[in-house]
Amino acid sequence: MLLRSRAAIWRPVVVLRAVATVTVGAALVSTTHAGAASTPTAAAKVTLKNIAFKRAVVTIKVGQRVTWTWQDGQFVSHNIHSVGKPRFAGAPAKTKGTHTVRFTKKGNYRYTCTLHPGMDGRVVVK
Repeated sequence: MLLRSRAAIWRPVVVLRAVATVTVGAALVSTTHAGAASTPTAAAKVTLKNIAFKRAVVTIKVGQRVTWTWQDGQFVSHNIHSVGKPRFAGAPAKTKGTHTVRFTKKGNYRYTCTLHPGMDGRVVVK
């Protein structure tokens, strides 16, 4: 009977998640994150807490920024995944920090947390 240790079972999952996070993170060129030297002031702020986007719909003007702040604690990960068109640079799964995006075109930008069905939001840019 072949028995595998927990580490051997979870190792591929952890490696896959790390690779996915690095790959998605590398694509986020137009964003700023917590700890950046010159994080601009956001026109709208959204918190990720209690498995929901607080202020799920925000309205801003072209050229303004939205900042998302993770507040669900160290055991609950969330991501921000742009849905449909127009698209914007989302954020990989994480448990803390911030993510800021500057919106340069008018549109209705929908997003979701792919880890929690029903956790959806929208940025309206006028």
